[in-house]
Amino acid sequence: MQTNSPTVGHRYRGGSSSERWVVLGLAVLAFALRALYVLDLSASPYFEAPVIDPAFHLDWAREVAAGREFQAGPFFRAPLYPWFLALCLKLCGGSLLGVRLLQCALGAVTTVLTYGVARRLFDRRAATLSGFGAATYWVLIYFDGELLLPTLSIPLNLLALWLTLNLGEEERGASGRWPVIRAGVAWGLAAITRPNVLLFMPLLALWILGVGRRVGRGGGRRSLAWAPCAWLTLGTLLPILPVTAYNLFVGKDRVLISSQAGVNLWIGNHPGADGRTAKVPGTTSDDFLGTAGEAAGLAEREAGRPLSPSEISGHYTAKTLEYVTRDPLPALGGMLHKGALFLKDEEISNNQPVRFFAQRFSAVTRWSPLGFSVLLALGGLGLVLVLVHGPRRRLFPLWGFLLAYSFSVVVFFVCSRFRAPILPLLMVLGGHALVWLVDRWRAGHRRESGLWTCLCVLMFTVSWTLRGDRVEAEADGLRHLAVGHALAGELSLAESLSEQALDLAPSDPQTILARVGILEGLQRFDEAGTLLERAVALEPADPLALDRWLGFLLRRKRWTELEGTARTALQGGANPQSAHYHLGAVFLAQKKVAQAQAAMEEAVRLDPRGSRAQAVLGSILVRRGQALQACLVLGQAVDHGAFTNAREQEAGTWRLLVRLLQELKREDEALRRAVQWSARFPDSPQARAAVERLLPGQG
Repeated sequence: MQTNSPTVGHRYRGGSSSERWVVLGLAVLAFALRALYVLDLSASPYFEAPVIDPAFHLDWAREVAAGREFQAGPFFRAPLYPWFLALCLKLCGGSLLGVRLLQCALGAVTTVLTYGVARRLFDRRAATLSGFGAATYWVLIYFDGELLLPTLSIPLNLLALWLTLNLGEEERGASGRWPVIRAGVAWGLAAITRPNVLLFMPLLALWILGVGRRVGRGGGRRSLAWAPCAWLTLGTLLPILPVTAYNLFVGKDRVLISSQAGVNLWIGNHPGADGRTAKVPGTTSDDFLGTAGEAAGLAEREAGRPLSPSEISGHYTAKTLEYVTRDPLPALGGMLHKGALFLKDEEISNNQPVRFFAQRFSAVTRWSPLGFSVLLALGGLGLVLVLVHGPRRRLFPLWGFLLAYSFSVVVFFVCSRFRAPILPLLMVLGGHALVWLVDRWRAGHRRESGLWTCLCVLMFTVSWTLRGDRVEAEADGLRHLAVGHALAGELSLAESLSEQALDLAPSDPQTILARVGILEGLQRFDEAGTLLERAVALEPADPLALDRWLGFLLRRKRWTELEGTARTALQGGANPQSAHYHLGAVFLAQKKVAQAQAAMEEAVRLDPRGSRAQAVLGSILVRRGQALQACLVLGQAVDHGAFTNAREQEAGTWRLLVRLLQELKREDEALRRAVQWSARFPDSPQARAAVERLLPGQG
């Protein structure tokens, strides 16, 4: 049986005038809600000064908009969203409010595409419900206000699906060249935004082989049409190959799109992985580039040689496979745990707590009636109905992509922004499920309708039961907000918020460390030291807590205690690179320059991309008259950029490097480095002065 409902099997041939007004109304509603939310969000300290992934995207986009190279080597992350963000910055004159409003318009496009996908598969009622869900769902509104991938990846995925669904209409045929190429191009654009969509492409090719039969000219004989698969592959590769070519010829490495996959695989599948924390084991940095640099350094240390980005990714992939084959049961348990996280009624944070920030500043997202458990229950029921009552084959692009994409997330690690692309798909299926239940009830099949409703309630209950701890989430949100206000210089407000967070989560090391930084800013050093000692006592093996404690002792010039703590850390094997770095700082304070150099060299050996140790080692080499070696080490420090938010130290390193190059009469290199310094610190008068001084004819 192909269908049990008039909602399945309808093919959209265009809309009536009234339907076009419905679509326009949904688009206007989507934009209006998002625009109101963004205007409210401007009160957030992160609105103009984002951190972690949004900051990485913004820095990248600003460099592209200015016509400068952002990073040497192949792309670490897929480049299309930062390129899109650069275009938005150019159009808006650098205004982040303008950029976010443009993203609101893209959210309206997402709503229209959600309606279009549903209308192509089901009837107008299901499409309207789906479009209304996309327009009003608070998670989608939230992400359209953030400088993150979902704002672009979601509409691209929907566009690719919408174009692909045409290929399943057998009377039109799937062998036409341009429809298949257009669909492939859309999938290629989606892939250079989030490469894991490529996991679906082999399945899609098999589907096209199944539906792409053509009637032969003689005898009506049917044969598999291989040509559409070739056109699909060509279309998909058209956006990807320029990125690959850049990686190969400019980045000097064989990377298809980005080199991030291996690291992310290890994050979600190492022996201590919790399936949700985006942290490479053994790293301490809390910024994007710093973490990536530390991860690369760890791989190189384990390999015993320098590694290219593709080799670093391969190294972590090999570590993951080794763990999975060595301990298959724990690895399988981890996958099942991540599957449960994926179905959980919780928006797992990766950059900042999603629910807290979405609902803290605006009423727009607080009144949204949908929660993920409702969406999952309705969408899950719609998926079951499609698989049971069909037509499964024609609807494969929808349910096949939903399952393939979900699997691709669970293979790595789970967070809200990775799950967000399935939300419109669940809305499409959920709209179909609601209409199906109503139709079956009206048709007198009330027992059947009741049984399916019970299944829906069961799925809702499971997801709701798995919801996260709201007190813990509130503490996490207050901590992030406190840090944001501290970075904005609003220390009194930050102190109050951090105190509230600590009251809710008194034993959470991250909450303690955040309050420590704020108390130090307020010069309440005794309280900060007491809290730091508590954090180290709670997590003795936590490398970040130890590093912060050593740094605190360094800043307070408690040399004897610092030396003792560093030597104890070395004996215990906790964060040896930090221990050597701080031990070197003790030696410098004691004017034991040779011993300081040896300690810093060991710190660099343990963490070859650790900019902090390289910067100090470079200054020691300058002091000892080894200017050429100092230039090399200082250049590595600024290129790696892993200063763990120590911007004053980073600026000083740039200043020393440029001065040293000038003294060595390497004027061209000095100018190149000064330009990079100015790009990195656009508000620095010293950087601008260095550029002006080194320009030809300015002497």
